[in-house]
Amino acid sequence: MDQIKEIRKLAGIKTDLNESINNKIVIRRSIDPPSLSADDWELYATVEGAEEAAQAINNALADAVNAGLSADQVEDHMHNVMMGIKGFGALDTEPRQVLRVILSRIYGKDYQG
Repeated sequence: MDQIKEIRKLAGIKTDLNESINNKIVIRRSIDPPSLSADDWELYATVEGAEEAAQAINNALADAVNAGLSADQVEDHMHNVMMGIKGFGALDTEPRQVLRVILSRIYGKDYQG
């Protein structure tokens, strides 16, 4: 296979057009703040302030994505945000799984979760 690539290169045939084009295109992701509730995030919804905590997570997620961060950077940022509101169960497995589902939807194949 490497020999074929070398022959194509010597003949002036582009071997990976997708790669050469992809390197010249900048893709920016932008989202509106999600409208997920405390139940949607699987927070402790009966705890007073849970809806405000969910809204804080929604806003922080939109801010991070819209800042142009990579999926991994957004995930790290959101972990820190969720750590600050862990009294609502934000660091439990379920909210982190909700975050992974959302990141997968936003970033597609660029997110390995």
